[in-house]
Amino acid sequence: MGLFDFSETIQIETDEYIVDLFRSSTIVFFKKSFFWFCFLFALFFFLFPLLRMGSIGFYIFFAGFLIIFFVISRMLVCWLGTCYIVTNKRIIAVERMGYFKRSVYEILLTSVSELSYQTKGLFQTLFSFGTLTLTLTTSRGNFMLKNVASPATMLERISKLVGEHKKRTL
Repeated sequence: MGLFDFSETIQIETDEYIVDLFRSSTIVFFKKSFFWFCFLFALFFFLFPLLRMGSIGFYIFFAGFLIIFFVISRMLVCWLGTCYIVTNKRIIAVERMGYFKRSVYEILLTSVSELSYQTKGLFQTLFSFGTLTLTLTTSRGNFMLKNVASPATMLERISKLVGEHKKRTL
């Protein structure tokens, strides 16, 4: 099983097919990791002065590099491992919160009663991403898909699927 292999997590039925797969916007990953990339740049900027300090400078550089590598790789794993899969029967949200923590949520299209999206602030408006909210008929209430790229387009696609699925089940 690979780090981003969803075949063991998601069991697709014989009469079910994947309509769409999407994840949070790339801009969100770069926004969250910008500080760490700047820190990495500063670390390399001070590489020669640190190496002139001898072994203590090398250990400082090496420790800083390992910390930055760990933090950025964890952010990348979380971003790549979080995705939303839309099938003709359900929406599956796979959220990775670390190297070893993953949550999977399944929402049947028949339980979706209302869809809405929200873009908040200048950054989300400029880069066209936001939060897609699914209001459910079950006791769970609302389910939010955060930092979705082009939320208006995704809302339209999912709304169309919900309508088609409800027509078929009647």
